[in-house]
Amino acid sequence: MLWAREALGTDEQRAIDKLAGARKAPADLVMRARIVNLSWAGMRVSAIAAELGCGRKAVRWWLHRFNA
Repeated sequence: MLWAREALGTDEQRAIDKLAGARKAPADLVMRARIVNLSWAGMRVSAIAAELGCGRKAVRWWLHRFNA
């Protein structure tokens, strides 16, 4: 199983939460933030992909990138 690492601090968590709910930010950044947010909420890769309408491979890719 793959999960997003914990936030490095409250600033990082707030920034990702804000970006995940943004309406005027670039769509790809919002999608990445939502992937991390849903992972923090305990959702699995397949559930995140279904929720966001993207592929499991994309979810895994962005979680790996976030965790790096």
